[in-house]
Amino acid sequence: MPTGYTAPILDGKITNFKDYAKLCMRAFGATIHMKDESLDVEYEERKPSEYHIKALKEWQEKLTELSNMSDEELLEKRRSEIMSDIEYHEKQIIKHDNNYSKLMSILNDVQSWEPPTEEHTGIKKFMTEQITETLKYDADSKYHKLEIKERQKKLKELTIEEVKKGYIKDANYNIQYHIKHNEDDIKRANDSNEWVKKFLNSL
Repeated sequence: MPTGYTAPILDGKITNFKDYAKLCMRAFGATIHMKDESLDVEYEERKPSEYHIKALKEWQEKLTELSNMSDEELLEKRRSEIMSDIEYHEKQIIKHDNNYSKLMSILNDVQSWEPPTEEHTGIKKFMTEQITETLKYDADSKYHKLEIKERQKKLKELTIEEVKKGYIKDANYNIQYHIKHNEDDIKRANDSNEWVKKFLNSL
């Protein structure tokens, strides 16, 4: 049975080594940026992603914006973020508590059910395991309660020095992260294009 790479030979679309080699080139990492293109599309040079350039610009603007804010504005911004986190965890507690009630209702029925034969004990065990696993991850609100306590503590101990330091650290980390990944993207694109250039020149 022909593959996507040999079918064009059998149907006469490819009749020489050079065209076959160019088609097979698409199976290699240097042309990963064309993975969604059809096999007969001509090679296009790989370009670095725009993602890190855009993200870098956003973080640089954010750092400038933070630098221009007053101490009161910075404190209010941080308080608002912490309050949003608390709200999120409060909603999760309600959701997990509801999940707990629903799951326990069914689990009680599963546990009181008597399998009709020895061969049916496996399904009882399976049903029990499914619910107990789900209880661990989707019906335990302990984590969210702890997170609320942590954030309430942060609210009480909030200082402008800590807020400024946190924002600047976060922005600088993200700026450096996107600079590095943009440089890596440029290198990958250049390396891929060089690999293809050497390959095509050898045909």
